[in-house]
Amino acid sequence: MAVGYIENKDGEKALYCTTSMQAFGPILYADDDVEDFLEWLPYDARHYSSHDLNNKYYDWKQELEDEQVQLEKDIKN
Repeated sequence: MAVGYIENKDGEKALYCTTSMQAFGPILYADDDVEDFLEWLPYDARHYSSHDLNNKYYDWKQELEDEQVQLEKDIKN
């Protein structure tokens, strides 16, 4: 019983439950690290509503972007 992901030929990814074989959540893009996203979540991805998981995905994306901006600032200094 786990969360896996499937990927299409364009690199887009979808989460799915390995027990029920049901896909859920947002579409993740080719440059998204699915394992990193799943580790970042405080709880098992299956415990979130679709709405909440989508919000968590965009929170994660924003956090990554903020980290990149901070890294670029640090390099300039």
